[in-house]
Amino acid sequence: MTEPLVHADLDLRDFPFMPVDIRRLLTSETWLTASGDEKAAAMTLWLESWHQMPAGSLPDNDKMLAILSQAGSKWKRVRTAALQGWIKCTDGRLYHPVVCEKAIEAWERKRTQVSKRNKDADRLKRWRQRQRNADETPPETHDETHDETRFVRATSQREKDIDRDKRPSQEDTTPTEVVNFSGGAGS
Repeated sequence: MTEPLVHADLDLRDFPFMPVDIRRLLTSETWLTASGDEKAAAMTLWLESWHQMPAGSLPDNDKMLAILSQAGSKWKRVRTAALQGWIKCTDGRLYHPVVCEKAIEAWERKRTQVSKRNKDADRLKRWRQRQRNADETPPETHDETHDETRFVRATSQREKDIDRDKRPSQEDTTPTEVVNFSGGAGS
C-alpha cells in the first residue's frame, strides 16, 4: 500500500477556491469516458476532497462517498468511474494524485505568503521600536521608508478605489441642459 500523498496536517479548509487545470481535466480518461452522472460524481468528489483533512483525500467508506459525491442512490452505478485515479493509502483514506498535487502547490503558496507577511510585520515592528527608542530620529533609509509606506500606500489605494466606485445618485445627475436632436429649436 502507498504512503499518503500529502502530509497529515495539510489543511485547505480556508481556501474557497480550488485550481482546475482545464485542459488536463477535459482530456483525462475519466472525463472522456464517463457519463454525465459519473462526471458529476467525480468532480464533486475532487471538490469535496479539497476541504477534507488532509486535503486531497476522502474517507474509504461507500456510505460517506455516496453522500459526498451527491450521487445518493446512484452511487453504486457511478462508483467505478467516480473513483478512477483514487489511490487507497496506508492511513486508510483515498487520495487523488492530481488533487494532491494542486493541494501541495496551494499549501506552498500559502506558506510563502504567510512567511513574507510575518517577515514584513517583524521588520515594521523593529523599525517602529527603533523609532521609539531613538533620542534623535536619524534620517530614514530608503528601505525603512519603503517598508513603512508600502502599507500606507496599499490602504490609500483601497480608499481611492472605494471612492472611484461610488456613483452619484439619480438626484445628483439632473441634466442642466436639454439637447433637441429632432432638428427643431427648443421643442
